[in-house]
Amino acid sequence: MMRSVSGRLAAGAAGAVGLSLALTGAAFGAASNGSAGRAPVPAEYQNLYTTVQAQLNGAKQTVDRLARRSSPRMVYGAALLFADGNRGTQLFLPETLPEVNQEIDTLARIGVRGVSVQVSFPLLLPRTANSARYVQFYEQVARDVARHHMVLNVEENPVLVGTPFALSANVSFAGLTDATYAQEQAQMAQIIVDDLHPAYLSLMTEPDTYATYIGLPDLDQPISSAAVVSQEVKLIKRGSTLLGAGAGSWSSTQFDRDYATTGVNYIDLHIYPTEPQFVARAVTDVGVAKAARLPVVMDEFYLFPSVVFDAKGTVEKHEIEPFSFLDPLETQFLRTFTEFAQKEGIGYVDAFDSNNFIAKLTWQSSDVTTNLRAVNELYDPVLKRDLASGNVTAVGRAYGQMIRSHT
Repeated sequence: MMRSVSGRLAAGAAGAVGLSLALTGAAFGAASNGSAGRAPVPAEYQNLYTTVQAQLNGAKQTVDRLARRSSPRMVYGAALLFADGNRGTQLFLPETLPEVNQEIDTLARIGVRGVSVQVSFPLLLPRTANSARYVQFYEQVARDVARHHMVLNVEENPVLVGTPFALSANVSFAGLTDATYAQEQAQMAQIIVDDLHPAYLSLMTEPDTYATYIGLPDLDQPISSAAVVSQEVKLIKRGSTLLGAGAGSWSSTQFDRDYATTGVNYIDLHIYPTEPQFVARAVTDVGVAKAARLPVVMDEFYLFPSVVFDAKGTVEKHEIEPFSFLDPLETQFLRTFTEFAQKEGIGYVDAFDSNNFIAKLTWQSSDVTTNLRAVNELYDPVLKRDLASGNVTAVGRAYGQMIRSHT
């Protein structure tokens, strides 16, 4: 989903990761189109790099030991971040839809056959200011995705109120209870089903994130969270859209066991942390889904460069995702977990931080990376420029090669 600025893996490490276009900056920094050789790792990040590399090596060993299952051809997707609901009223800017189309075009050239869009709760509800304009925007996005013959996956995650990711999305969750939230979430889900016709619609993806931002602690408890999902599923006339729910690999597997009883069509899985216990938990999550005879949709996965991570958040977090010195780790992460999905018979996967397929920064010793705002001031202008030029980075090309080698 999206990362909280407090360091919780809310909305995953997903967050608006590289795209907080709500923030602007004049400095272009040093851009990298991925054509040069491997960027050196800055001395201050060498320990971090070594730690994550060792974790990824361990993850690969775990995946190598998995037995291959028979499965349909896997669809490789990527997040459509320029259409992320956390951008709020910035979605109405005249340049946004052309940028969304440029993003789709670039992803299609890479070989991506599906996109994931965060249509954030409660943007489409009539009680939300500009709701009709949000509906019109996402209807056009859905048409553009269909025109490219891509699979549309929608995550109905909450707006990340109060973070740099949602500065212009003016919404409130005040007064919601578990019951009224379920009713309103189902109401908006029905609009998504009727107007956007996605192949997949995820109603709950990271219960800890939902609980934090909506302000309903019960959502982070398996039994009560599943009760909310069950209520939503009963209210939604799903048509041909498949409904799903799940948790991140850092959360208890009990969430998926309980979601499997709610009437959903699939279990949703997010993977970010690379510590051994969370990789093992992802394997268990798939096993839970298989035992319930439900498929798995892995609609968020990407490298989360942290030193220590636990279920409560990161002990140490670095805002360095856009820098090219991480390219080898990102590529290894993508290769390992697409192979994981292939072996486990997962039908749809979605690389979250797809901005890194379009633009990268080359590290400069003068760059300030102590906070997200400073990094975005470097990255956002480069991202927009490289999007307009149709650039594809080394990581983007590597993802394309993975797609071609598996299909």
